[in-house]
Amino acid sequence: MLIFLTQWYQHDLVTARDTLVFCLENMWHPLVLGIGSTPYLGYLLVRYWKIQIDKHGTTGFLRRLSLYTVSPLMIGAGLFTLFFHDLRTEGYGHEWDFGITNGHGKVEESNDDGRIRGVHYFGRWRGETQHNLDILVRNNVEHLVLVPYAYQSHHREPELEFRNRRRGRVERIDSTYRSLSAQATELGLMVIIKPHIWMRSDNGFWRSDIAFGSDEAFATWSKDYSDFILHFAKLSEDIGAPFFCVGTELSQLSKNYPDYWRDLIKEVRRVYSGKLFYAANWHDEYEHITFWDELDLIGIQAYFPLCMHPNPSVEELKTAWKPHANQLRRYSKRMGKPIFFSEIGYKSTHDAAENPWEWVDGPAGLTMKLSTETQANCYRAFFEVFWTEPWFMGALIWQWRANHDEAGGLSNIDFTPQNKPAQNIIAKYFGDQ
Repeated sequence: MLIFLTQWYQHDLVTARDTLVFCLENMWHPLVLGIGSTPYLGYLLVRYWKIQIDKHGTTGFLRRLSLYTVSPLMIGAGLFTLFFHDLRTEGYGHEWDFGITNGHGKVEESNDDGRIRGVHYFGRWRGETQHNLDILVRNNVEHLVLVPYAYQSHHREPELEFRNRRRGRVERIDSTYRSLSAQATELGLMVIIKPHIWMRSDNGFWRSDIAFGSDEAFATWSKDYSDFILHFAKLSEDIGAPFFCVGTELSQLSKNYPDYWRDLIKEVRRVYSGKLFYAANWHDEYEHITFWDELDLIGIQAYFPLCMHPNPSVEELKTAWKPHANQLRRYSKRMGKPIFFSEIGYKSTHDAAENPWEWVDGPAGLTMKLSTETQANCYRAFFEVFWTEPWFMGALIWQWRANHDEAGGLSNIDFTPQNKPAQNIIAKYFGDQ
């Protein structure tokens, strides 16, 4: 409600209305009720402690606190840990294939089929951070995807912060990307820069919902966005990146302002000589875009829902992929452009194939059931359906962490395939011609 009142005071009435509707729709949600009552419960707790100290003294209060509060909490935590462990345990014996590892120390030049074999690469790069790029090479990865962010308050806010968010931030990103590119080049890896927009206060909205009620608001946003894209297009040219992304999942804007995108693509081509793509949402976007003819290939964020039941087999997943694959094949032929999956990823959960785009953040992640087998099956089915198709140009996996030794693992439910069977499966098919 404080956000609503602030927006109302600032005369941002459309956004204030959306915020109020969101508050009313969710006011009885247990999480909202819990957060809203926290200050009052805190007051009651402190008041109770004061009464107990006055009654029993400090020593007596601490003894009673340990007996009646701390001990039950520890027992409860132990029981929850056992329950949590049961949720995260599975019996899946994957035979790790070490024979597909690239042991040459560099990307093999024999991979000349033109396919993109990439991962979205994230990490905190400060000081002597270990980038572990050699591990990518060993797993037959060829393209390192770096994701710079521009920040937007919410989906109706025309102010896009890129240069002015923090002093020196852009310069640090440029320096980091140049350094990573130099290291990657030594190993034969190629860098792709794929800019994203991050909304700080989404209220259930995503960047695909960004839209404006006036041409003036769009003009403000588009000026900042063009600055954002052109900056990294120039950087991509400087580091010799073979591909560059002009936009990611901006569904409303890609459909409503096609002339803007055509003009932006022309501006990008003046400063960048590589191949261009747009990363369109799988849902209600890619088939509506009218400027594919200005680009070199069609990028699709491939979070297609597949099987609406847990723990699907590879064959079930392949069957579920077939209608999507047929539609994409026809679309590629109609547009006269190759398609690649500019993003594809799966959680290590038993329901990973139901709504693949859903994150594991928040309380819901605590009750998700681990299944590295389902994640592995999802990747195997994807590769077996698409990898040999002549119209299909490859994939960028979401996501890969720089601190490889600590990333992922058999008890991790997040998207990264690292140190899980999915890593070995990706390496196998990335290594195939």
